Amino acid sequence: MNLFTQHYSASQASPFKKGRVTCPICGNTHRYHCSVTVDGMRAICKNKWSERQAKDGRYIHLLQDKSPSPFSTQQTAATATNIREYRFAEHKRADAEQLHAVYSTLLSRLELAPTHGDDLLQRGLSDTAIAANLYASVPDKEAGARQARALARIYDLTGVPGFYRRNGRWQVNDCCKGYYIPYRNHLGRIMGLQIRLDDTSNGKYRWLSSKGFPDGTA
Repeated sequence: MNLFTQHYSASQASPFKKGRVTCPICGNTHRYHCSVTVDGMRAICKNKWSERQAKDGRYIHLLQDKSPSPFSTQQTAATATNIREYRFAEHKRADAEQLHAVYSTLLSRLELAPTHGDDLLQRGLSDTAIAANLYASVPDKEAGARQARALARIYDLTGVPGFYRRNGRWQVNDCCKGYYIPYRNHLGRIMGLQIRLDDTSNGKYRWLSSKGFPDGTA
């Protein structure tokens, strides 16, 4: 299967390691979300952004350079370590007013898939409570990008977890499928979004975050 973009064809990469692996990029250990080639030259990570993206949406990271180098083995190893440890600078979280404004506007513009609505009803919530609490399904990549661009025309998205900038344009992290659960403070303001995951094989919930992305926030 060709996982690489036009810059990295399948023929250029060695086979991927099988079974559970610890990703050298995000540090998580699992079977499916991240992959590392047998020769240790490349990794494909689900969680950490890279300018090189595979066709399945994950991000390609170069761990070592295959080309001959005039530098010593020690220097090459140090370069590989720097690549693995590189992270984008992150912004400090925005204040409560900005977080609530952005999140509440985003949720009000999204829809709740019938399957997600049924799940909430089975948990004892009424239709009125579901609407009032602004539960909404996670949008796909294209719809999320449209919403992020629209929000950026109204609000400053700097410091809002889940939002980041790619090629100068704001995006929302589409890391997983599920529905948003607003997390509110004692004043009822939305301070963050949890995601109830459709695929619960690696946990049921995840916080919406853009840690590790350009102009992102944890």
